[in-house]
Amino acid sequence: MVIIFAAPGDGLAADVREKMDEKGRECRVIPPPGPGSSFKFSWELPAPAPARIEWDGQRFPVDKIRGVLVRALPEPPQEISADSDRDYLCIEWHAALLGWLQSVTAAVVNRPKPGRSLRLPNLCAHSEKFRTVGLQLAPVLVTDSVSEARGFFRRCGRSVLVMPACAGRTVRVEDEEALLGGACCLIAVPDGVWRRIHVVDGEAFAEIIGDDGRQLSAGDALPESLARRCCTLVKLLDLDFLELLVVSGNGGDVVLGAEDLPGAVFNNAVSRDGVAGALIRILDAPRRETPQ
Repeated sequence: MVIIFAAPGDGLAADVREKMDEKGRECRVIPPPGPGSSFKFSWELPAPAPARIEWDGQRFPVDKIRGVLVRALPEPPQEISADSDRDYLCIEWHAALLGWLQSVTAAVVNRPKPGRSLRLPNLCAHSEKFRTVGLQLAPVLVTDSVSEARGFFRRCGRSVLVMPACAGRTVRVEDEEALLGGACCLIAVPDGVWRRIHVVDGEAFAEIIGDDGRQLSAGDALPESLARRCCTLVKLLDLDFLELLVVSGNGGDVVLGAEDLPGAVFNNAVSRDGVAGALIRILDAPRRETPQ
Protein backbone atom coordinates (compact mmCIF):
# COMPACT_ATOMS: atom_id res chain seq x y z
CA MET A 1 0.00 0.00 0.00
CA VAL A 2 1.13 3.56 -0.75
CA ILE A 3 0.02 6.46 1.46
CA ILE A 4 -0.15 10.01 0.09
CA PHE A 5 -0.65 12.94 2.47
CA ALA A 6 -2.17 15.65 0.25
CA ALA A 7 -4.66 18.48 0.33
CA PRO A 8 -7.91 18.18 -1.65
CA GLY A 9 -7.45 19.19 -5.28
CA ASP A 10 -3.76 18.26 -5.42
CA GLY A 11 -3.47 17.23 -9.07
CA LEU A 12 -0.09 15.53 -8.69
CA ALA A 13 -1.38 13.36 -5.84
CA ALA A 14 -4.38 12.40 -7.98
CA ASP A 15 -2.09 11.51 -10.92
CA VAL A 16 0.11 9.30 -8.74
CA ARG A 17 -2.92 7.53 -7.29
CA GLU A 18 -4.42 6.95 -10.75
CA LYS A 19 -1.17 5.48 -12.07
CA MET A 20 -0.79 3.29 -8.97
CA ASP A 21 -4.34 2.01 -9.52
CA GLU A 22 -3.41 1.16 -13.12
CA LYS A 23 -0.49 -0.90 -11.80
CA GLY A 24 -2.82 -2.75 -9.43
CA ARG A 25 -1.22 -1.19 -6.34
CA GLU A 26 -3.36 -0.10 -3.40
CA CYS A 27 -3.01 3.65 -2.80
CA ARG A 28 -4.77 5.92 -0.28
CA VAL A 29 -4.76 9.72 -0.34
CA ILE A 30 -5.13 11.13 3.18
CA PRO A 31 -6.17 14.81 3.25
CA PRO A 32 -6.00 17.16 6.24
CA PRO A 33 -8.89 16.10 8.51
CA GLY A 34 -12.10 18.04 8.18
CA PRO A 35 -15.18 18.13 10.39
CA GLY A 36 -16.23 14.60 11.24
CA SER A 37 -12.99 12.97 10.04
CA SER A 38 -10.01 11.88 12.11
CA PHE A 39 -6.34 11.05 11.73
CA LYS A 40 -4.39 9.13 14.36
CA PHE A 41 -0.99 7.46 14.50
CA SER A 42 1.19 5.57 16.98
CA TRP A 43 4.58 3.94 17.33
CA GLU A 44 6.56 2.68 20.29
CA LEU A 45 10.26 2.06 21.00
CA PRO A 46 11.21 -0.71 21.40
CA ALA A 47 8.43 -1.97 19.18
CA PRO A 48 6.27 -4.66 20.81
CA ALA A 49 3.60 -4.05 18.17
CA PRO A 50 3.66 -2.61 14.63
CA ALA A 51 3.29 1.15 14.32
CA ARG A 52 0.12 2.21 12.56
CA ILE A 53 -1.90 5.12 11.27
CA GLU A 54 -5.67 5.40 11.43
CA TRP A 55 -7.78 7.53 9.13
CA ASP A 56 -11.56 7.76 9.37
CA GLY A 57 -11.68 4.52 11.34
CA GLN A 58 -9.44 2.54 8.95
CA ARG A 59 -6.18 1.20 10.37
CA PHE A 60 -3.03 0.86 8.27
CA PRO A 61 -0.14 -0.98 9.97
CA VAL A 62 3.27 0.40 9.03
CA ASP A 63 4.50 -3.03 7.95
CA LYS A 64 1.84 -2.99 5.21
CA ILE A 65 2.91 0.39 3.83
CA ARG A 66 5.13 0.23 0.74
CA GLY A 67 5.75 3.96 0.29
CA VAL A 68 4.76 7.41 1.59
CA LEU A 69 4.49 10.63 -0.40
CA VAL A 70 4.16 13.76 1.73
CA ARG A 71 2.47 16.56 -0.22
CA ALA A 72 0.89 18.24 2.83
CA LEU A 73 0.98 17.29 6.49
CA PRO A 74 -2.39 16.48 8.08
CA GLU A 75 -3.59 19.10 10.53
CA PRO A 76 -3.97 18.35 14.25
CA PRO A 77 -7.34 17.04 15.49
CA GLN A 78 -10.10 19.58 16.01
CA GLU A 79 -9.84 19.41 19.80
CA ILE A 80 -6.21 20.58 19.57
CA SER A 81 -6.90 23.31 17.04
CA ALA A 82 -9.51 24.86 19.31
CA ASP A 83 -7.26 24.92 22.39
CA SER A 84 -5.90 28.23 23.70
CA ASP A 85 -2.36 26.80 23.36
CA ARG A 86 -3.03 25.86 19.75
CA ASP A 87 0.26 27.11 18.26
CA TYR A 88 2.41 25.20 20.74
CA LEU A 89 0.31 22.05 20.49
CA CYS A 90 0.35 22.17 16.69
CA ILE A 91 4.16 22.29 16.70
CA GLU A 92 4.34 19.31 19.07
CA TRP A 93 1.73 17.38 17.06
CA HIS A 94 3.64 17.89 13.82
CA ALA A 95 6.92 16.93 15.53
CA ALA A 96 5.33 13.65 16.65
CA LEU A 97 4.04 12.99 13.12
CA LEU A 98 7.49 13.65 11.66
CA GLY A 99 8.88 11.21 14.20
CA TRP A 100 6.38 8.64 12.96
CA LEU A 101 7.57 9.23 9.39
CA GLN A 102 11.13 8.58 10.56
CA SER A 103 10.02 5.20 11.93
CA VAL A 104 8.56 4.04 8.61
CA THR A 105 10.81 1.50 6.86
CA ALA A 106 9.08 1.99 3.50
CA ALA A 107 10.25 4.57 0.96
CA VAL A 108 9.32 8.08 2.13
CA VAL A 109 9.77 10.75 -0.53
CA ASN A 110 11.89 13.51 1.07
CA ARG A 111 11.91 11.86 4.48
CA PRO A 112 12.03 14.80 6.95
CA LYS A 113 15.43 15.49 8.49
CA PRO A 114 16.29 18.18 11.07
CA GLY A 115 17.74 21.36 9.59
CA ARG A 116 17.20 20.38 5.95
CA SER A 117 14.39 22.77 5.04
CA LEU A 118 15.15 24.67 1.84
CA ARG A 119 12.53 27.34 2.35
CA LEU A 120 13.96 30.84 2.19
CA PRO A 121 15.93 32.19 3.97
CA ASN A 122 17.17 28.72 5.09
CA LEU A 123 18.29 28.14 1.51
CA CYS A 124 21.47 30.14 2.20
CA ALA A 125 22.62 27.48 4.68
CA HIS A 126 23.13 25.15 1.70
CA SER A 127 24.94 27.68 -0.50
CA GLU A 128 28.18 25.67 -0.62
CA LYS A 129 26.37 22.68 -2.16
CA PHE A 130 24.85 24.92 -4.83
CA ARG A 131 28.28 26.38 -5.66
CA THR A 132 29.77 22.88 -5.81
CA VAL A 133 27.54 22.00 -8.77
CA GLY A 134 27.97 25.37 -10.49
CA LEU A 135 24.68 27.01 -9.50
CA GLN A 136 24.53 30.47 -8.00
CA LEU A 137 22.11 31.67 -5.33
CA ALA A 138 20.48 35.04 -5.93
CA PRO A 139 21.35 37.72 -3.34
CA VAL A 140 18.75 37.80 -0.55
CA LEU A 141 17.82 40.39 2.09
CA VAL A 142 15.41 39.85 4.98
CA THR A 143 14.44 43.13 6.62
CA ASP A 144 11.63 45.28 7.99
CA SER A 145 13.44 48.53 7.08
CA VAL A 146 12.23 50.55 4.11
CA SER A 147 15.63 52.24 3.65
CA GLU A 148 17.49 48.90 3.70
CA ALA A 149 15.01 47.37 1.26
CA ARG A 150 15.35 50.30 -1.17
CA GLY A 151 19.16 50.27 -0.87
CA PHE A 152 19.20 46.55 -1.72
CA PHE A 153 16.83 47.24 -4.61
CA ARG A 154 19.20 49.84 -6.10
CA ARG A 155 22.29 47.66 -5.63
CA CYS A 156 20.66 44.69 -7.32
CA GLY A 157 19.66 46.25 -10.63
CA ARG A 158 16.26 47.59 -9.58
CA SER A 159 14.39 44.31 -9.89
CA VAL A 160 13.50 42.09 -6.93
CA LEU A 161 11.02 39.47 -5.80
CA VAL A 162 9.33 40.43 -2.54
CA MET A 163 8.13 37.65 -0.27
CA PRO A 164 6.11 38.85 2.79
CA ALA A 165 7.32 37.40 6.09
CA CYS A 166 3.77 36.39 7.00
CA ALA A 167 0.83 35.76 4.70
CA GLY A 168 0.84 37.17 1.23
CA ARG A 169 1.79 36.54 -2.38
CA THR A 170 5.34 36.85 -3.72
CA VAL A 171 5.48 39.69 -6.28
CA ARG A 172 8.10 41.19 -8.59
CA VAL A 173 8.90 44.83 -7.85
CA GLU A 174 10.64 47.19 -10.32
CA ASP A 175 9.78 50.51 -8.65
CA GLU A 176 11.37 51.30 -5.29
CA GLU A 177 8.38 53.43 -4.31
CA ALA A 178 6.43 50.15 -4.09
CA LEU A 179 8.68 49.05 -1.20
CA LEU A 180 6.62 50.41 1.68
CA GLY A 181 8.00 48.51 4.66
CA GLY A 182 6.95 45.54 6.72
CA ALA A 183 9.01 42.42 7.35
CA CYS A 184 9.80 40.70 4.07
CA CYS A 185 12.37 38.74 2.09
CA LEU A 186 13.77 40.40 -1.05
CA ILE A 187 15.44 38.31 -3.77
CA ALA A 188 17.49 39.96 -6.51
CA VAL A 189 16.25 39.11 -10.02
CA PRO A 190 18.77 38.84 -12.87
CA ASP A 191 17.96 39.07 -16.58
CA GLY A 192 17.53 35.78 -18.38
CA VAL A 193 15.29 32.82 -19.15
CA TRP A 194 13.08 31.67 -16.27
CA ARG A 195 12.65 27.94 -15.72
CA ARG A 196 10.72 25.93 -13.18
CA ILE A 197 12.63 22.64 -12.80
CA HIS A 198 11.43 19.53 -10.98
CA VAL A 199 14.07 16.92 -10.15
CA VAL A 200 12.94 13.47 -9.03
CA ASP A 201 14.64 10.06 -9.06
CA GLY A 202 17.59 11.27 -11.14
CA GLU A 203 15.50 13.01 -13.81
CA ALA A 204 14.93 16.72 -14.42
CA PHE A 205 11.73 18.12 -15.96
CA ALA A 206 11.54 21.79 -16.91
CA GLU A 207 9.26 24.41 -18.38
CA ILE A 208 9.98 27.98 -19.41
CA ILE A 209 7.82 30.43 -17.47
CA GLY A 210 7.28 34.15 -17.14
CA ASP A 211 8.21 36.01 -13.98
CA ASP A 212 4.57 35.60 -12.93
CA GLY A 213 4.86 31.80 -13.08
CA ARG A 214 2.79 31.43 -16.24
CA GLN A 215 3.93 29.09 -18.99
CA LEU A 216 5.67 30.63 -21.98
CA SER A 217 6.38 27.42 -23.91
CA ALA A 218 4.64 24.07 -24.23
CA GLY A 219 7.84 22.30 -23.19
CA ASP A 220 11.51 22.97 -22.66
CA ALA A 221 14.51 21.04 -23.88
CA LEU A 222 16.49 21.55 -20.68
CA PRO A 223 20.21 22.10 -21.42
CA GLU A 224 22.01 18.87 -20.56
CA SER A 225 24.60 20.62 -18.40
CA LEU A 226 21.92 22.36 -16.31
CA ALA A 227 19.92 19.14 -15.93
CA ARG A 228 23.06 17.31 -14.76
CA ARG A 229 23.89 20.02 -12.20
CA CYS A 230 20.34 19.98 -10.82
CA CYS A 231 20.34 16.18 -10.46
CA THR A 232 23.74 16.26 -8.72
CA LEU A 233 22.45 18.93 -6.34
CA VAL A 234 19.52 16.74 -5.31
CA LYS A 235 21.96 13.94 -4.42
CA LEU A 236 24.12 16.32 -2.37
CA LEU A 237 21.04 17.50 -0.48
CA ASP A 238 19.95 13.88 0.13
CA LEU A 239 16.52 14.51 -1.40
CA ASP A 240 14.25 12.53 -3.69
CA PHE A 241 12.16 15.39 -5.04
CA LEU A 242 13.07 19.07 -5.48
CA GLU A 243 11.62 22.07 -7.28
CA LEU A 244 13.97 24.84 -8.43
CA LEU A 245 13.29 28.28 -9.86
CA VAL A 246 16.28 29.10 -12.07
CA VAL A 247 17.06 32.14 -14.23
CA SER A 248 19.68 31.48 -16.92
CA GLY A 249 21.47 34.45 -18.48
CA ASN A 250 24.86 35.95 -19.19
CA GLY A 251 25.72 35.69 -15.51
CA GLY A 252 25.14 31.95 -15.44
CA ASP A 253 22.38 29.89 -13.85
CA VAL A 254 20.96 31.69 -10.80
CA VAL A 255 18.62 29.98 -8.33
CA LEU A 256 15.84 32.25 -7.04
CA GLY A 257 14.17 29.56 -4.95
CA ALA A 258 14.14 25.89 -4.05
CA GLU A 259 11.34 23.89 -2.48
CA ASP A 260 11.64 20.47 -0.87
CA LEU A 261 7.84 20.18 -0.67
CA PRO A 262 7.10 21.11 -4.31
CA GLY A 263 3.75 22.57 -5.24
CA ALA A 264 1.27 20.99 -7.61
CA VAL A 265 1.61 23.60 -10.36
CA PHE A 266 2.60 22.09 -13.70
CA ASN A 267 2.02 24.07 -16.87
CA ASN A 268 2.48 21.15 -19.23
CA ALA A 269 1.50 17.50 -19.27
CA VAL A 270 5.04 16.33 -20.07
CA SER A 271 6.42 17.62 -16.77
CA ARG A 272 3.40 16.46 -14.78
CA ASP A 273 3.38 12.93 -16.24
CA GLY A 274 7.14 12.63 -15.97
CA VAL A 275 7.22 13.69 -12.32
CA ALA A 276 4.32 11.37 -11.44
CA GLY A 277 6.01 8.43 -13.13
CA ALA A 278 9.32 9.07 -11.39
CA LEU A 279 7.62 9.34 -8.00
CA ILE A 280 5.91 5.99 -8.59
CA ARG A 281 9.29 4.36 -9.22
CA ILE A 282 10.38 5.48 -5.75
CA LEU A 283 7.13 4.59 -4.00
CA ASP A 284 6.87 1.18 -5.65
CA ALA A 285 10.44 0.16 -4.82
CA PRO A 286 11.05 -2.88 -2.56
CA ARG A 287 10.72 -2.20 1.15
CA ARG A 288 13.79 -1.64 3.31
CA GLU A 289 14.37 -3.38 6.63
CA THR A 290 15.27 -0.11 8.38
CA PRO A 291 14.36 3.55 7.70
CA GLN A 292 16.43 4.89 4.79
